[in-house]
Amino acid sequence: MSENTVRGFKLWRITPSGEVVHAGDIAAKTTASGGISLLNFRYSPSYLERSNAISFDPVAVPLSIDNFTFTLSGSGLPGFISDCLPDNWGRKLIAKSLNKRYASTIDVMSSMDKLRSIGGLVITDKDSPQPMPSGGIPLEQVELILKDEEVDFSDFELIAKHLPLFVTGGGSPGGARPKLLINDGGVEWLYKFSLKNDPIDIVAAEWAALEIAYQAGLDVVEHEVTTLAGQKCLRVKRFDVSPEGGRYYTLTLNSLLKDKETQEDPHQASYEDIARCLRYHSNKPVDDCYQLLGQLLINSELKNVDDHLRNFSVLNDGRGWRLSPAYDIVPDPSIGNYHQLMLAQSEILPKLDQAEKAAKALGVNEADAKILVGRIRVALEGWNDLLAEAGASERDIELLGRGN
Repeated sequence: MSENTVRGFKLWRITPSGEVVHAGDIAAKTTASGGISLLNFRYSPSYLERSNAISFDPVAVPLSIDNFTFTLSGSGLPGFISDCLPDNWGRKLIAKSLNKRYASTIDVMSSMDKLRSIGGLVITDKDSPQPMPSGGIPLEQVELILKDEEVDFSDFELIAKHLPLFVTGGGSPGGARPKLLINDGGVEWLYKFSLKNDPIDIVAAEWAALEIAYQAGLDVVEHEVTTLAGQKCLRVKRFDVSPEGGRYYTLTLNSLLKDKETQEDPHQASYEDIARCLRYHSNKPVDDCYQLLGQLLINSELKNVDDHLRNFSVLNDGRGWRLSPAYDIVPDPSIGNYHQLMLAQSEILPKLDQAEKAAKALGVNEADAKILVGRIRVALEGWNDLLAEAGASERDIELLGRGN
């Protein structure tokens, strides 16, 4: 690819009612390696005229007729675009589908029309037709494709053998691990898999952690332990899917906290940063900061150290921004790992006994914090039983014990 080539893309929004609308246009000046050095975005005039138009990032691209220009370096991309694109796992799948060792940003953006999307936005080449809204791959179809296989989702030879399935259904969700978007009887789910080299039963651990949050009264994704092609997996109900089969728009906190000029990810971030965003953008900041405090305390108690900004999102259902239901709470039995997000400039988060400090930092009043702490404490009494219910081994229950 020659340097300074300009590539054009269209940005489409899937509304909560399921309508697909042309929402904006992207012009990207490319580098020789397929990166992007300069990006221009503008909302389409027809989108701005819509009564249900919402901003895709209230910080970087507020609703306006303006052209938004970003001079980029390194891996920086405007957050509302990077949130549409796959992370490491999806990029690996796209590279394999293109017979390349590495998929550049332009490669990925040019491949998005092949993937089942998540989050409400779809990117296509500028000359492509309007995309059709699509849900996950039907469960029966996935089971049929994999029925004669000895399934190991850490086996990339298996993935490569059934590449169309995994590119289409698993290329879009973020993260570094294999996932599939699957429709089961009209309900949209994200399936997450245990891998043979996992140090613990990740499925059991995550299910139990989500159940702790649910029992403590937090808003949590619906979650189930199930099987796919004979393999144990966790499935979580997609919170971006509306009852009408459309999409609620979602944006990660990583995007909201990017550098406004360079769109680089934050070098360091804190729970206070998230609370500040919620107080400014949420239409129910008190409720959302309470939810955030609950997630912080559970992350601390269960050693979910992978509490980075992409594991927190805001959702807009047409009535304003709200913190999304909790997701990706995965306990880590390792010793010595620190949390990705800080509180009070420390990577060591307070436990329940120090919750007053966390509540004050996040703007949650003392009475509400005490109620929340009590609910979490009661829920945690059943931690070992929940792990056993999810099928964790005695070894894993011991490793994940909260006294360790």
